[in-house]
Amino acid sequence: MMITRLTTVLLLIVALASTSNADSNAARGKNVSDQAIELEIQRDLRSTFWLVAPNIDARVVSGKVTLRGNVPNFRERTRISRRISGIEGVRQVHNRLKVERPPIEASRFTSHRGQNVNALSYLRATSKMPPTVIRGTIETQSEDHLIVRDFRQGLVETKVEKSAVITLDGKHVDAEVLSEGLLVFVDAEEQQGDLIATSVEAHSPK
Repeated sequence: MMITRLTTVLLLIVALASTSNADSNAARGKNVSDQAIELEIQRDLRSTFWLVAPNIDARVVSGKVTLRGNVPNFRERTRISRRISGIEGVRQVHNRLKVERPPIEASRFTSHRGQNVNALSYLRATSKMPPTVIRGTIETQSEDHLIVRDFRQGLVETKVEKSAVITLDGKHVDAEVLSEGLLVFVDAEEQQGDLIATSVEAHSPK
């Protein structure tokens, strides 16, 4: 009888300790800021997936990670998603990575002007440059300009045209609604030396 009671007490102690550790881990995960999670994701991508890291954009809002970009195959797509989900503070991963088409095998070909050129160089020269992604908080907003304190680049100024898609907490709004301190993800294109925002995704501070 005494042995049974001791066994029951020990089992209760072990269960309480496990619950305490789980609660402690959960609390630590909640205390990790989105900026810290994003920096850790970038470090992890550069060290583990360095070949494809420049093509991947990771956005973090309230611990939820959205991955966008291109990867060479479905295996890498799955590996990256699993790796990111294991980072402390990550609550959920939305994997929107796209698998690229096989690369052009011909090393040289004749362009439409009859020139014999390198295929990869020709594609780079004629293709549209990828958009610039700005991640940070709004420092100043005036008329059609937005100054963002980017997490990696410091202050960045971009022009917000009327055609830009602007959302605040998932709802479409006008540019005038944007205010200082909001967390923003801005997709911008460089035009004649200026950054022109094509979309602004804003989130209220949590």
